[in-house]
Amino acid sequence: MIAGTFICLCISMSAQFDVQGISLAEGNAWVMQAQMAPGPQCDFLLFSGHTLQFYSGPTLQPYPVLTLDKGTSCFDLADIDADGKNEVVAVQGDRIMAYAIPEAGTTMSPPRELFTLHTMLSVLDQNPRPYILVVLKEGRPLIALPVEDAIELHTIDGTLDMAFGMAPEGTEKPNERGHFSIQMSYPSKRGSETALDCSVSRGMRSKLEYPDFLKPPETTDGYRGVHWTVTTDAYNTHPVNDKRKWPWFPLKTLQDTELRVAYQYKNPGWMSTKICILSVPPEEEKSAAAAVDIIGREREYPGQAIVTSTSPDFNDDGYTDLLMWKTTPPGTSVDAISRAIAGGSWKVSFSVHLYSPEEERYDLLPVCNMECFVPLATFISMWNFVKMPFANTFLYDFNGDGYTDFGCSPSDATYAIWLYGENGFSKEPDFYRSFQDTIQSAYLVDIEGNGHQQLAIKTEKAFYVVRVV
Repeated sequence: MIAGTFICLCISMSAQFDVQGISLAEGNAWVMQAQMAPGPQCDFLLFSGHTLQFYSGPTLQPYPVLTLDKGTSCFDLADIDADGKNEVVAVQGDRIMAYAIPEAGTTMSPPRELFTLHTMLSVLDQNPRPYILVVLKEGRPLIALPVEDAIELHTIDGTLDMAFGMAPEGTEKPNERGHFSIQMSYPSKRGSETALDCSVSRGMRSKLEYPDFLKPPETTDGYRGVHWTVTTDAYNTHPVNDKRKWPWFPLKTLQDTELRVAYQYKNPGWMSTKICILSVPPEEEKSAAAAVDIIGREREYPGQAIVTSTSPDFNDDGYTDLLMWKTTPPGTSVDAISRAIAGGSWKVSFSVHLYSPEEERYDLLPVCNMECFVPLATFISMWNFVKMPFANTFLYDFNGDGYTDFGCSPSDATYAIWLYGENGFSKEPDFYRSFQDTIQSAYLVDIEGNGHQQLAIKTEKAFYVVRVV
């Protein structure tokens, strides 16, 4: 399953980057955030088939392999015996099992059976998968199991504590699809040569409201994410004059929505952004005829504004700044197309415009400029530049100095990070890494539990943690 960990140290003029990686020997291996013990820290779990292995901390220290018994359909992680260490709770047929996570330098201990119960999870599945089994009620761990017509909550010794009614999926409309929804497919059985191929699946959904302790925690990504996401509203072929209908983001980074930055990309070409700062009093925010004060006049800036779920504050003054990207189309002449094809890539430029509270506008001249090169095929696949030619974009303070930094994937298998300093961004990225295979996902995670996040990257054959040291 796992070939091992490897280390790469990337040194730039301003910072040293540490890259820890885990090779995945099998293509069907999965990686997920997990905890070997309750607390704010984050560990990682790799699982493939019935084999689990934990990796701890930003250095991804490997722990001994844990193997689930055959017939296991799902598993969860929780401290069920209040010893300060999480166990792996699993369903193996009608048996509810508990596995101790092996310590470093030890071997796996035999699992123990907690109790037996026939559930909808008892059906044999080829590969176990993560599933919410353990919940807390008044600080007590209970095991939530879907049975024929209910969700039952059992104590660790199997005593029934409480139950919630269930209904077959589709018989009535539930309030919401909760995290206890079941969709279990029964294994195929060999039939005769003339038999019809068929499969059977059965779904169950709750028909009652869960109590608060069973509801999943609500997570928010910034403030009112629908306004933060670059939508087709910003690419309007027919310009909208009513600036209240433009997409917007808060002017202040502390989520104060009274002052808004409304924006719209200008057609044709989409290579400029119209910016207008609005003042919308909170008590009138929901009114269709809300009194909107325009601060200053509408201004136009070269490039497309990069809008994410976080407010970029490059100079740490409490105001959201602008990060723009722009490029020049390769052109339609034979010479231009030939040069572009020969190079195989095309330059994309970035610029930073800081907000000036005294002028009540963004600076017209950028404080710095950066550039990177993206594959020419990216532009060929773009329709009129309606999407950014890079992915996995993060505006985050990677090195913890108070300034917002910028990271993105210029291509499917590369990642670049620019660190903002006293003189702004440097032209070239402070960190640039080419991976051996395609990047599937990238996200930020607080591994050490201290509030500062590191960059995690998952490729087809490896998992990486990138941090500034």
